[in-house]
Amino acid sequence: DLFVGEDPENLHRTMDFLDRVKADVAFARRVRCLRLHWAYESGEILDLVSRIFMTALPEFTALREFEWIGYPELQAEMVTALLNSHPCLSAVGLIGWHFDAIGISQFAALRRFTLRAEDDDGLADMDEIRAVLDANTRTLTHLTLGAHLGRPHSWDSAFGSPTIGALTRL
Repeated sequence: DLFVGEDPENLHRTMDFLDRVKADVAFARRVRCLRLHWAYESGEILDLVSRIFMTALPEFTALREFEWIGYPELQAEMVTALLNSHPCLSAVGLIGWHFDAIGISQFAALRRFTLRAEDDDGLADMDEIRAVLDANTRTLTHLTLGAHLGRPHSWDSAFGSPTIGALTRL
């Protein structure tokens, strides 16, 4: 778990970890699950850490599971970087306020997908959740969808996917 936020100690620890990943291939190869906890809205620190993370991402050669937790939500640019370096991830988790992960449905070998968002009016297309399920019909076994809404939900169409019948955990 890496933490990027207002606490300078956690920020320095994260930066040191990413530096080591880029310098030590054997160390980077040991990382199979990576969770990033974000607590920045915008600014130079966010841009810097994002750029450093994107350059370190390809070094995680054994990465199988990835979670993006917090704000800002996973954006299209980071989804593209993740797809380019790790197209065969088996688990992706997205936890934040909105669902902004445009292109996440390009992953086609997910066994586990988690999406927890407080609202569904993010940047991603309303059918992106259904597209993730449909793209992973043969592999997806675990699905977690969570939202806090008091109205009909745009993700409701996801439950029409044939993948729902094949899940072992919902």
